[in-house]
Amino acid sequence: MSKKSDRPMVLALPSKGALYDHTLELLAACGVPVQLGGNRREYKGRLRGVPQVEVIFLRADEIPVRLEEGGADVGVTGEDLFREYADGSKNAHILIRELGYGHARLVTAVPHAWLDVACIADLEEVALVYRQQHGRSLRVATKYPRLTRTFFAEHGIMDYVIVPSLGATEGAPASGAADVIVDITSTGVTLSQNHLKLIAGGTLLTSQACLIVSVGDGWTKSTLAALRQILEMMESYLRARSTFTMRFHANPSAICEIEGEITSVYNCEILTSKTLWKYTKPLEHNEAELPCEIVLYCPTDNLYPVVRYLRNAGCAEITATRVDYIFRQSSSAFDRFCHLHRRSLSEF
Repeated sequence: MSKKSDRPMVLALPSKGALYDHTLELLAACGVPVQLGGNRREYKGRLRGVPQVEVIFLRADEIPVRLEEGGADVGVTGEDLFREYADGSKNAHILIRELGYGHARLVTAVPHAWLDVACIADLEEVALVYRQQHGRSLRVATKYPRLTRTFFAEHGIMDYVIVPSLGATEGAPASGAADVIVDITSTGVTLSQNHLKLIAGGTLLTSQACLIVSVGDGWTKSTLAALRQILEMMESYLRARSTFTMRFHANPSAICEIEGEITSVYNCEILTSKTLWKYTKPLEHNEAELPCEIVLYCPTDNLYPVVRYLRNAGCAEITATRVDYIFRQSSSAFDRFCHLHRRSLSEF
């Protein structure tokens, strides 16, 4: 029988669908690819380069529950599922909220035929009409009863009943099983095909894949080391994916103004600024007359606005390159874990 200190860290991943595919792609890009077992039906695997990790594959909605109960240490699933099954729990917490895939919204949808229903506030009146005309509560089909009850209470909608959805929720109004639905959607196309429409203010949350962790008592020195490695690789990759490294030449007299503008307006991070002595000897020129080379990190979304600004400022030799990883002095996600777990960084 193995000792507690020898046990592997258990990483729970989605077992099928787009979340499964994108999660395996992300881990491979982060330098910690999943190695599947010879028999795919075993639903187990390992992480290459992190031998003390065991990968298990579960339904996406089972992962937050397993983390809360301590049956897994780390997991990847949709934030919508975490909020429904584990939000506010003692053990399960989000460490990295935005993994960059699995984008969806949890929304309220009603039949197209409800012409007078345009926003979430109208549902309170609809519920009253159903009680007066049909003698019953408004029926709401959903796989997210917890989030639905909280959201409806916030908007004063009280006279309704939850209809648990076991299949395709969007078909419930057409079949007569429900009047309204609360469901997850990426594009809204399926809702439209089922003659449903979104209503203003009816979005419960926006979601994407996230990394969650259990802060129970089962952590050991080796599993903490594995967690730290995974978090650092993921953070450094995600940081690099949304960042360009830029270089350009600027007139020394304009450097202060340029650096102030691109850091405060465009959220760039200055790395280095140095005088260019190329093709000349230091004693032959006044340093104030020589151009400077500036190296910085630029958010991907701001790349072209920064280039346009630098051109207008008279800068030259502007280049932008991608890097695979950008490591910081520490991992903010691991720091957060230590805070949640009440552990000191000095222990590692």
